[in-house]
Amino acid sequence: MKTWLTDDILTKVDRASMAHSLEVRIPFLDHELVEFVMTIPDNLKLRGFNKKYIFKRSAAGKLPSKIVYRKKEGFNAPVSHWFEKELREIARNTLLEPNILSSCHFRGEYISSLIDEHYRKAEDHGLKIWALLNFTLWHKRFMHDNS
Repeated sequence: MKTWLTDDILTKVDRASMAHSLEVRIPFLDHELVEFVMTIPDNLKLRGFNKKYIFKRSAAGKLPSKIVYRKKEGFNAPVSHWFEKELREIARNTLLEPNILSSCHFRGEYISSLIDEHYRKAEDHGLKIWALLNFTLWHKRFMHDNS
């Protein structure tokens, strides 16, 4: 609440909403609600690996079970879409560059199959390709180049 929420999540929400002229409300961060929740015993907030236990129990019966108990979903950057358009050739050319493959100890056939599967839409490997591309560019800049 004091670090990740304020220094990461709320900052991202604020920037994204301002960039699109949206007013965002965060009702669960109302100070009176937060103060009340801080008085609830921990065992009612978390049961084993069941997070938000009391919150989900309070919503049960008011919302469909498939909504209350669904898996949490994040908001990732649209990297899969970027690799279909703007970054398509950059990803392939950078990741399959022979010097990079040998210096980063990547298996070219694996990288190539990942990229091909992604472009054929057989599998969404966008986040894997994104991580590999970022690591490769970092490695090329700071470890590979002697300039």
